[in-house]
Amino acid sequence: MKYITSLELDNFQCHARTRLAFSPGLNVIVGPSDQGKTAIIRALRWVLYNEPRGSDFVRVGADTCRVAVSFDDGTRIVREKGPRTNRYVLYRDGEEQVFEAVGWGVPPQVLAAHGMAALQLDADTGIFLNMGGQLEGPFLLEASGTLRAKAISQVIGAHIIDAAIRDVLNDEGRAARDEAQLSRDIAEWEEKLAEFADLPAQEEALQRAEQVLAQAHEVRQRVQRLLELKQKWVRAREEAARLGRVVARLEGLPRAERALGYADVLMERYARLRQLAARWRETTSRRAEWERVAARLADTPRAEKLLEWAGDLAARWQKLRDMQLRLARARERIGQATRERDQAGLQEQDLRARYGQLLVRLGKCPTCGAPITPAQVPTILADMFEEGRR
Repeated sequence: MKYITSLELDNFQCHARTRLAFSPGLNVIVGPSDQGKTAIIRALRWVLYNEPRGSDFVRVGADTCRVAVSFDDGTRIVREKGPRTNRYVLYRDGEEQVFEAVGWGVPPQVLAAHGMAALQLDADTGIFLNMGGQLEGPFLLEASGTLRAKAISQVIGAHIIDAAIRDVLNDEGRAARDEAQLSRDIAEWEEKLAEFADLPAQEEALQRAEQVLAQAHEVRQRVQRLLELKQKWVRAREEAARLGRVVARLEGLPRAERALGYADVLMERYARLRQLAARWRETTSRRAEWERVAARLADTPRAEKLLEWAGDLAARWQKLRDMQLRLARARERIGQATRERDQAGLQEQDLRARYGQLLVRLGKCPTCGAPITPAQVPTILADMFEEGRR
C-alpha cells in the first residue's frame, strides 16, 4: 500500500503556491474557515480524478493552474491546465509520460499509477472509496438505497449473479423477439410461395417448350443440310455445262493428234541436226588447234640445241652447288678445330698454373730433388712445356 508524501498547489483557488508534506499514518489539516482547507481536498480530487470539471478553480488573476502529488514509491503525477495547456504528466520508474488534450476522463496509466480508481457500480455510476467531500457522511450513509445495494453487491460479488440474471432475461427476451420475427418471416415466405403454386404446371409447360425447341432445332439442321445439297447440285450442274463446252471444242481432236505426231517427228530431226552442228563446231575447233601446234613445231631442231645447252648449264650448276656444300662443311670443321685448340690452350694454362703452385709448395725438383726458388718456377715451366711441344 502506498501513501501520499507531498502535494503542491499552484494558482488553485486561493492557493498561489502551497507545498504540503505528509507523514506516514494519519495527517490532519486544521485552520480557520476560508483558509483553503477544502481547496486542498478539491485539488487532490482534481489531480487524481480530473474533477471538478471546467476552469473555475483557477486562481483569480492567473491563467494557468497546476497541482502535483507525490507518492512514497517515487511516483509523481502533475495536472496542468491553462489557455494552451491541458495535460497530465506522469513520472514513474525514471520515465516521463505526457498525456495532452485531456478531456473528462483520466488516462488509464495515471489511474494505474495512483491505484485509487472509482468503484464502478454500473455503466453510469461510480463511487470513490478513497475520497470524501466536505460535510459528506460516512461510507454510503447518504447514498440512496439502490446505490447502497449496488455497492454491497459489488463488495460481496452479488453483482455477478445480478448480471447473469439480467443477461439471461435479456437473452430470453431476445429469443422471444427472434421467435416472433421468425414466425413472421415464415408466414411471409409461405405467402410468397403461394404465388408459385402453379410452378409444376409451368415446369411441365417448360419441358414441352424445350421439346418443341429441340424439334425446331432438328428441323433447322435438316433445312441447312438441304441448302448445302442444293448448292452442291447447282455447282455440279455448272460443271457439267462447262465440260459439255469443252467436249464441243475437242471435236477436232484427231486432226490435232496427227499434227502433234508430225510435230514430234520434226522435233526429233531438229534435235539430230543440233547434235551434228555441235560435232561440226567441235571438229572445226580441234582442226584449228592442230594447225597451230603444227606451226609451232616448225623450229624443232633449234629447240633441241637450246635444250641440250640448258642441260649442260644445269649440270654445271649442280657441280657448283656440290662444291659450295663441301666448302661449307670444310669451314665448319676448321671452326670446330679452332674451338678445340682454344680449349686445349686454356687447359694448358690451367695445368701450368697448378704445376707452378705445386713446385712452389715443394721447393725442390720432383725428379732430381734439387732445390727450387719461386723465381725459378716460370723458367722451369716455360722450358718444360716448350720441350713438350717439340
